Amino acid sequence: MIEELKELWDIGVVTYNASTGQHFTLHAALLWTINDFPAYEILSGWSTKRKLACPVCHKHSHSLRLHNCVKQVYICHRRFLPKNHAWSEKKDWFQNVELEGPLVPLSGSDVLAQVQDLEGIPLSKAAKCEGQN
Repeated sequence: MIEELKELWDIGVVTYNASTGQHFTLHAALLWTINDFPAYEILSGWSTKRKLACPVCHKHSHSLRLHNCVKQVYICHRRFLPKNHAWSEKKDWFQNVELEGPLVPLSGSDVLAQVQDLEGIPLSKAAKCEGQN
């Protein structure tokens, strides 16, 4: 599906418009999905493992490694609660104190700055395997 989506975006497919009687090149993009984290990783290329797994927090993720069960857990999500929420004041319920406010969403310029140097770099294991054949 990923390859087909890339083809629809880059090349498009010739399609017939019945109302005008003409052919045109149709391009398509995937705008929204509802999926679990493994599928999210495949679709977006964003790693959903280890320290930076949160797609909202990205490089500002706060995680903690639990040594007894060897799992990564993500903390500091009370910062997304409204200031007057009951849990915002329950500092003794949680291990950490969250002094930061919610994150400011990335702008299009921010995202472009993050990916502008990725040209020609394989972004998945599949791309590396294809290049080795």
